[in-house]
Amino acid sequence: MISQAKEHDHDPYNPDVLHHVRSSGARAIDSGTSSNSPPASQSQTETWLNVQAKGSAASAIPQTSTSVERDLSLQRWLDTYKHEIPAYYDQKAGGSVSSGK
Repeated sequence: MISQAKEHDHDPYNPDVLHHVRSSGARAIDSGTSSNSPPASQSQTETWLNVQAKGSAASAIPQTSTSVERDLSLQRWLDTYKHEIPAYYDQKAGGSVSSGK
C-alpha cells in the first residue's frame, strides 16, 4: 500500500503540487507568442485549477452517502474490470459520425 505521504505528494489537487507544477514553467496552453501575458484561455484554465486546488468554491454543506450507496458505487467500479479491453475497436460496430453537412 502506498504511504499517505507519497499519495499526498502526487495529488494533483494538492496546492503544493500545483504550485510546483506552475513554478516549474509548465503551462496548460502554450501561448505561442513571446509576450509576457498569457492568453485568456490559459488564464481561465489556471484560475479554475486554483479554485479546485484551494477548494474556495466548495459547498459549505458536505455531501454524504450511505453505506449502501458506497457499496453499490464500489461494486459498479469493480464490475468494470470484468470486461477485457479489446486490442482494437471495430470501426463499424460503433455506428457512424456525421459532420452535419
